[in-house]
Amino acid sequence: MMTCQISDGTGILTMRFFNFNAAMKNSLATGRRVLAYGEAKRGKYGAEMIHPEYRVQGDLSTPELQETLTPVYPTTEGIKQATLRKLTDQALELLDTCAITELLAPELAQGMMSLPEALRTLHRPPPTLQLSDLESGKHPAQRRLILEELLAHNLSMLALRAGAQHFHAQPLSPRDELKDKLLPPCRFKPTGAQARVTAEIERDMALDVPMMRLVQGDVGSGKTLVAALAALPRHCPRQAGGADGADGTAGGAARE
Repeated sequence: MMTCQISDGTGILTMRFFNFNAAMKNSLATGRRVLAYGEAKRGKYGAEMIHPEYRVQGDLSTPELQETLTPVYPTTEGIKQATLRKLTDQALELLDTCAITELLAPELAQGMMSLPEALRTLHRPPPTLQLSDLESGKHPAQRRLILEELLAHNLSMLALRAGAQHFHAQPLSPRDELKDKLLPPCRFKPTGAQARVTAEIERDMALDVPMMRLVQGDVGSGKTLVAALAALPRHCPRQAGGADGADGTAGGAARE
């Protein structure tokens, strides 16, 4: 671990680096003037920053500050904040030269930020921006992107659902006698919600198109019981020129 102390004349702050190299060590030699920023915490020996970002100043002049607030992005191994900011700088420059098609209908986009304006605001926030609005997720720039993402998600799901109607699936009907064998050992009766969802699944599986359904619920809400009821062997209707279908365990699993 490498530690170094910096001071602005009013106090001392310790910078700690767990990953460092010789170039970093040389750049932080005694007497150098640096501009460091990061999350300051109270350590054993006073204020400290763990792996702060820093810039070495070449002279004693007042460092030139950026005109916008500095965003902090979620990172992953091998990608640093500086890399992400450089990439977003390049992307934002393209906004000035490339025309972006507005996907929102005029009646939806009325009174809202344009997409380029929203992107610039979030990636390079002006100093006057209220951080509390960003933290709450209610800033107009965030609302603009949220609306477009939700709209795109719902439209894509509708398109998938419509496309699934062109595929054929074997209709499977429930077998109540198997349900009667499964439920008594459980020693409890399915709740109204569990019975309703099970009925919806049975209705979907009785159709001749693939089922598209996601069962979601809290821990202990009965998802396993609903899945067990849906996975019970199913009865396939008689096919023309063939015998009665066998128990459709595999067919039921394929539809889920």
